Amino acid sequence: TIGSDKIGFYEFVPNSIWDLISYDATTDYTDSATDISFNLKLKRKPLYFILNLILPIVLVGILNLVVFIIPADAGEKMGYSVTIFLTFAVFLTIVSAELPMNSDSTSILNVYLIIELAISIMGIIISSVQLRLNHRKPGKKIGEVFCKLVRAGRILRCEKSNVKGCFLKPCRGADHTKIDVIDCKSKMENYPQDDSVEEEEDEIEWSDVSSAIDFFSFWILLSVQIIVTVVIFSYASSN
Repeated sequence: TIGSDKIGFYEFVPNSIWDLISYDATTDYTDSATDISFNLKLKRKPLYFILNLILPIVLVGILNLVVFIIPADAGEKMGYSVTIFLTFAVFLTIVSAELPMNSDSTSILNVYLIIELAISIMGIIISSVQLRLNHRKPGKKIGEVFCKLVRAGRILRCEKSNVKGCFLKPCRGADHTKIDVIDCKSKMENYPQDDSVEEEEDEIEWSDVSSAIDFFSFWILLSVQIIVTVVIFSYASSN
């Protein structure tokens, strides 16, 4: 007989993996028997999976971008990239082992891991090309595309100074808002009139090309990483 509470929980033991959200019971009377159906709505407790799977995967995804901070001459870029790739492969194996073999639906965490693997592969390819360019002979001509890439990187990093610009020096008096502007002409009078300085400033080497590739790859893949992480986990939390 179904009472007012539908289901009696006097022997109910809370579970460490699932939370009981709601419950119901229905009775189906027939001539020879009575069928009772119990409907339980369960929700998985996420703390274990967040601490042991999701958070480590996100942190390793951040480490995936550190490869573009390591200098090309350090000799550790390829080893580091392959190590991060293998880490994602291990996480993918662990997650796949916990899931049933099903082709009708795919785990969101599986999709995220595959995207991280793709980003890691891109990092390995970029690092390979970058190291090959970094170890080219200094006398080999640098293409115009690489020159534009280096100049754009210098502009974004504010590395290239303008020789013909005015020099500003902050005033150290009582009023810190004043700025002394040193006359440009007086500074340029003693400056060499030939173009040797500008040529030296615009001189580009293969190490500069390698550094520019690191700079743009880091910020582009960081943007991709943030967008993918926000979209994936926003979708997961909404469902």
